[in-house]
Amino acid sequence: MGAGHIVPNQAVDPGLVYETTTEDFDAYLCGTSTPRLPDGECAALLGANPAPSGEELNLPSIAVSALGATATVTRTVTNVGPAEQYSVSIEMPAGIGVSVNPAILSLGSGDSAAFEVTFTNLGAAPGIWYQGSLTWESAEHSVRSPFAVRTVALVAPEQVDGSNTTGSVQIPVDFGYNGSYQAQVHGLRPACRLPASVVDFESGCQDTGTVFIADDPFNEYELFDPDFLPDYIQRIEFDVPEDQRLLRISLFQRFIDDGNGNDDLDIYVYRCTELLDPAAACTLFFSLGAGMRPFTSDEQVDVAFPTAGRYVVDIHGNETDEINFGPGATTSLYVWAVGDNDDQGTLIIGGVPASVSAGSTETLTADWNSLAPALYLGGISHIGRDNNGDLITTDQNGDPLITLIDIDAN
Repeated sequence: MGAGHIVPNQAVDPGLVYETTTEDFDAYLCGTSTPRLPDGECAALLGANPAPSGEELNLPSIAVSALGATATVTRTVTNVGPAEQYSVSIEMPAGIGVSVNPAILSLGSGDSAAFEVTFTNLGAAPGIWYQGSLTWESAEHSVRSPFAVRTVALVAPEQVDGSNTTGSVQIPVDFGYNGSYQAQVHGLRPACRLPASVVDFESGCQDTGTVFIADDPFNEYELFDPDFLPDYIQRIEFDVPEDQRLLRISLFQRFIDDGNGNDDLDIYVYRCTELLDPAAACTLFFSLGAGMRPFTSDEQVDVAFPTAGRYVVDIHGNETDEINFGPGATTSLYVWAVGDNDDQGTLIIGGVPASVSAGSTETLTADWNSLAPALYLGGISHIGRDNNGDLITTDQNGDPLITLIDIDAN
């Protein structure tokens, strides 16, 4: 589906246009794994703002890939013709409500105006693309924009963040199905700070400490045999137990030296059968790859349903500043393993509906009380079943959708 064949004569006098700049596309690409600009230019372009999603690009066509209850997108048009008044007409697919605000645009020549398009699930079956269009019409011009909307069974945030030893966060959930709903709790689990003399994700790590990582003069990582590990790579090993819902491995810039942001440490995560011959026995499953790593030591990898066994993390001193020991950095690795059946009783979920209907929205609350100071990770799996009892709130791998809850209780 598209906007139709090109009609060159009418393109000379379109009436309204959707203007998009090179900077708009670069801002979008800066949020992907393959940006066109270097890291520094992306940072300057975005500033404190997150990279826009594809839905937010000011294109004539509109696509919403995940509609649970409602979704709103914004577009801006510019009048390249004479002063005119435009009114909108909508071709709506069955089961989807579409509204445009404002519905009338009065524009002088060269004027621009923004409008919002809101899509509402009126009971459409999940997992289907629904198509339609909206058209701005004046006495002289007709400007059509196609749209495509894909309904899903459930929309919830991937992660919510909290702070303090006692607190609460809200979790908005949009439902796109009729049936039952449960929120399965995982955690909360405190971070295991490595290295440690005892690594136990269930009872806690003991004698945690730091490692010193020298500066790599070559700025190039490779997997070394344990007997020949250079001082600009620190290797940390740990075992992940069975039946884990999530493994998270993190470095934090603020916990490195004085937290000034002048160090670039990278992590490489392996799963190994043994370490006598790492090149043969270890499989790399996380690395951003050469040329794709920003200058930062904020690194994080999440592994859903991790395979039990030995994991190895190499921390590489790609570029570091001067500290008391010379060029290098002192840091710790933070690791969480949250079980699949792992309700620790420290996370209380409220506002959970027993049954839901397509197009409805509920706001759950997650509360915690009197935690010991630490960094915590938990979450809730969204268990939704249709009226036939089939689990339908799943991701592309068939696993229940999860919202992670990250709490800084320090």
